[in-house]
Amino acid sequence: MSLESTQHIAPQSALTLTFGLRPSLNLRVRGQTVASYSGPGNKVHRHRVAFEALPENVQAAIVAYVNDAWRAALMSRL
Repeated sequence: MSLESTQHIAPQSALTLTFGLRPSLNLRVRGQTVASYSGPGNKVHRHRVAFEALPENVQAAIVAYVNDAWRAALMSRL
């Protein structure tokens, strides 16, 4: 997963992320920062995070959400 924040997070940092994919689906997952990059002016930091031991149903929910969002973004360009 990639995410942006206003805080720098060092690579290899352990994280607990809490986020909602939709109103009825809130997730709390553990992961580790794989890489961090500072954006222009160091105001935005981009992080790559690898999840730890996600159950298959959670993986499937995340993949379905990302695919639906990607499809909607592509269709909005037509």
